[in-house]
Amino acid sequence: MPFPDGVLINGQTQATFTGDLGKTYMFRISNVGLSTSLNFRIQGHKMKLVEVEGSHVIQNLYDSLDVHVGQSITILVTLDQPPKDYYIVASTRFTKTVLTATAVLHYANSNAPVSGPVPAAPANGFDWSMEQARTYRWNLTSNAARPNPQGSFHYGTITPTKTIVLANSTPLINGKLRYAVNGVSYINPDTPLKLAD
Repeated sequence: MPFPDGVLINGQTQATFTGDLGKTYMFRISNVGLSTSLNFRIQGHKMKLVEVEGSHVIQNLYDSLDVHVGQSITILVTLDQPPKDYYIVASTRFTKTVLTATAVLHYANSNAPVSGPVPAAPANGFDWSMEQARTYRWNLTSNAARPNPQGSFHYGTITPTKTIVLANSTPLINGKLRYAVNGVSYINPDTPLKLAD
């Protein structure tokens, strides 16, 4: 595969995210590229990692986060800095040529444009990225099962009243492989399922 032409944030080369001083905002960062890891950072702001691949994690603070190919993370960012504009940066990792995309985090009452150098990615490469990945820990108490107010089920003592057997098959019909459950293949309904809902 050829080296990428560039990096985009929200599919754009110039994006702006506006927020109010003192409020906390959630960002979902997904690396939808095919070949390159990215480092994501917001100038002057700590990022609280809350999800990795849709699973809740122990909430640690980071200055920057590596997001690898196909990976998605969710962070919380509190706008707690002096009101002005700050760089949001995504740059390639582990490549000879570093591609960088910038966006702007704009405080709603700011009149000062972004300034200063674009914050750099961590220098230590692979070791730094591996150490960071080791800090991710599932939060096993978040969204966990809660006590059942009706009491716990004791599955060995439940008398079954109905049994449903699902048998899949793959018959060859008119020279084409078809898939079926209990001998019934899928047929598009006259009304789309979402519309029927």
